[in-house]
Amino acid sequence: MKLERVLTAFAAIVHAAPFEPRGVDYPGLYFSNGKFEITTFNDLHLGDFGIQEGIQKGTWSDDLTVDVMNRVLDYEHGTNLAVLNGDITTCEWLAEKDSYSFLDKAMSPFLSRKLPFAATFGNHDWSATCNTRWMSDHIWRTANTGEQLTFTTSSVAGDPNLVGTTNYFIPLYSKVNGIQVLKMILWFFDSKGGLGYTGDGNNKQEVYGYVHSDVIEWFKRTSKKLENDHGGKNIPSLVFVHIPIAITEKYAQAGLISASKTPGIQWHEDLGVQDDKKGILVMQALADTPGLLGVFSGHDHNTDWCMKWTKTPEPVPASWPSDTQGVGLHVCFGRHTGYGGYSEVMRGGRHIVVYEDALGGDNAIETWNRLENGEISGRVMLNSTYGTDQYARVEVKFSDGSTPKKNVVGNNVVQALKNHNNICREEKYDYSGPESDRNIPQS
Repeated sequence: MKLERVLTAFAAIVHAAPFEPRGVDYPGLYFSNGKFEITTFNDLHLGDFGIQEGIQKGTWSDDLTVDVMNRVLDYEHGTNLAVLNGDITTCEWLAEKDSYSFLDKAMSPFLSRKLPFAATFGNHDWSATCNTRWMSDHIWRTANTGEQLTFTTSSVAGDPNLVGTTNYFIPLYSKVNGIQVLKMILWFFDSKGGLGYTGDGNNKQEVYGYVHSDVIEWFKRTSKKLENDHGGKNIPSLVFVHIPIAITEKYAQAGLISASKTPGIQWHEDLGVQDDKKGILVMQALADTPGLLGVFSGHDHNTDWCMKWTKTPEPVPASWPSDTQGVGLHVCFGRHTGYGGYSEVMRGGRHIVVYEDALGGDNAIETWNRLENGEISGRVMLNSTYGTDQYARVEVKFSDGSTPKKNVVGNNVVQALKNHNNICREEKYDYSGPESDRNIPQS
């Protein structure tokens, strides 16, 4: 039975019950040896045939992207779930009939390993020539032949240009005395962006980049049902969405991103984020969600830090949440994976480890970026003291092993980003990059 249909059936039979071992309500995945490990791949940009930073992209860049994925998974051999966190393709370059072969290429590292995976779509997957509902169906059909390997589906009805496509959740269970116990929920949201599907590439319709209100209501309604079904207890959760929420830009502009307290690449001053007005609802919903341990995004190729949102920096924009519940909400970017798209920073993927015994307490989430050369970058514990703890500064390297030099490579990168911004503006993408390179770590 297709996952969205199972969700409908599940939602119809939810009833109050104590938080205790019980049968499986909904198909999901399982903790293994007290851990659940997730590897996210961000911004593959398969099918990019443009020129980025003076480099002509093409089949060679797609092949190198898949090689990065395979290398990262070989290093992170404990991965229980892989996530394609948006911009799987650069669909504005593709004819409709060609998009599926690039999805097949993106799935190949998972299918060859029989590794479960999930996907969100990003603004470059949204194109006048690419139908994201059909793309989602292709992923489902391809990966669930014989056994279920993907959970990618569409659980919110409505116009895809409004509600998006990849909105769904995956439960994580643990076995207690041979019985499945719900331990965690992984949520996946479609932040859209790009252009609406027309089939012929004409009559381009702008699709705003944000999580729609119908998706937020579905999220709150489903969360409440899951909570009620388990004795009213908060269920720990994580969220995956391609375009980051706007609080990241606010923190960066306020100078609250620190090389030692929020380690990572910090090249952007003005991040590309969800629409600052239409994206308020999702920020409020996430700020109000008890037990939400982290939000993970891609989109900004030269940014890969994690921050803790506690209070919104002054001045607080109208209708924005002023703070978050409890000890704050962790929000993370992942390392750019693809050889497609802009940025020549060493590629990789973000790895997330959830420690089962720590759920409901502290030190439940550890994360780092695994680079294509095997190195670990920006390893942190997303706990109650994150944002005050001191960590080693991240060393910036390019995929060829070189390092940036002040006012040399940095300025070239900024110019490349400006070129990318111009392309995005021509395509009506709401994206803004940095105006200087002052945040580039000094060599």
